[in-house]
Amino acid sequence: MSWLEHIDEREASRVAKAIGAGAREARELAQDHLSQFAGQARSIAEPRLHEAADYLRHEGKAVAKVAAHQAARASRAVRADPLPAIVGVVGLALLASLVLGRRRT
Repeated sequence: MSWLEHIDEREASRVAKAIGAGAREARELAQDHLSQFAGQARSIAEPRLHEAADYLRHEGKAVAKVAAHQAARASRAVRADPLPAIVGVVGLALLASLVLGRRRT
């Protein structure tokens, strides 16, 4: 091997080490930024989640009462005329089969 080939190998090794160091530094920076972003997102979202939970705790009974009333109205309507409900269920099943079905290629 000539001295020129050794120089090329040393240069390639040096460049590879520099690229590796740059990749490690980029990974560390990305991890730091990601953890900062996650902390900020949590500090924003957590109080809102507590507010929503408190609201549901206080207003859940009223919401459940309204939902039960609507369900009772719907059941009376289906009892009176079941054909629209049957058509709706069949339409929903067809739509679900189109959306969730596998594509044949």
